[in-house]
Amino acid sequence: MTLVLSENNSIVINIKNAYQEGVIGKLISLGAILNLIVFYFFLNKKQDLRAKGVLFTTIILAILTLILKP
Repeated sequence: MTLVLSENNSIVINIKNAYQEGVIGKLISLGAILNLIVFYFFLNKKQDLRAKGVLFTTIILAILTLILKP
């Protein structure tokens, strides 16, 4: 999403800019919310292992948000 809205083509530059501006936590949280949609999709399709992977990733992102939030 940040690649679409910014002038830079490098994801590393966009992540650094988001961290410096203090919005990295918000971006990670937005991604975690989108993961919940994918999680419920996999549960409805009876793909429990994929749903478990999405849930694990979401938990890791939540922990990362707590660590990086200034």
